[in-house]
Amino acid sequence: MPIALDCPHCGRAKVETANNVWFLQGFLLFARYGSKSIIGCGPCVRSQTMQSLALSSVLGWWCFPWGLGTPVVMMQNVAALLGTDDTSDLRRLLGQQGLDLDELQVDADGRSAGDRKMIAAILHTLHGMVWADGSADAREIETGAGILVAMLGEDLLTPDQARAVLAKPEAPPAESLEALSPDAQLILMKAACAIAAADDVIEPGEIEALESLGRRLGLDASITARFVAALQETVPGPDEGVREIAAALLGVPVDAPASEVRSAYQALMVQAAQEPDAEVRGQALAQLQGAYQVLLQA
Repeated sequence: MPIALDCPHCGRAKVETANNVWFLQGFLLFARYGSKSIIGCGPCVRSQTMQSLALSSVLGWWCFPWGLGTPVVMMQNVAALLGTDDTSDLRRLLGQQGLDLDELQVDADGRSAGDRKMIAAILHTLHGMVWADGSADAREIETGAGILVAMLGEDLLTPDQARAVLAKPEAPPAESLEALSPDAQLILMKAACAIAAADDVIEPGEIEALESLGRRLGLDASITARFVAALQETVPGPDEGVREIAAALLGVPVDAPASEVRSAYQALMVQAAQEPDAEVRGQALAQLQGAYQVLLQA
């Protein structure tokens, strides 16, 4: 089943599978040997595996005695080509980047299970924040409607529909917050803070609601305290320069909605995971994670 990530090789199809391919390249006095992960749609993964097989079959011999291992590398890649497509490698590789395959698999309407859980959690939680002080302020409703539309898209929820949901005293059905991924939890906390600050007055009931939300999300108390402190302007958020650097690294506008930031981050994590050099891969993943956190907490 395809998942909610574009193939990093062709950019047209969705990611479907993964292979671990081996390479051996001889340079007379030394050889370069190892493996790398290939993630993408079925045709691209097979094409990349065949390219690795072809390069090793031509370049692998040019170093003694390591070149004698060329047939072994070729057989490993042939086995990868002939093997049946399954999700075990894909699940493992995504898991190493903190991504859950089950949360990313898309259904007929193109939405993943993770998206649906986050949508339900956002609707219920933002409604609760609007009504946290016992009434629904028009500015809070407008801010909440803007967040809902930006995160869910007008194809699923128009601004008028969002306002109507938030203006009703009755809360939408709840979704277990424990099922949300760590990044979705931070997105939800940031959105709740935006609602609380919409009317320029932070009521005690709103702070209690944020602290309660932090506990329901399972966030460390220090993280929740930082959100509340930033809301009360006792802790400055990332300055504009840092946010611009983070946005440039992820390839999104500084003011991009959380859903766009999340999609860009996931796609870049998949690309970085295919870097064969462990040190370079580790540095790239750390940079992406840092940039993502900056934009989520900005």
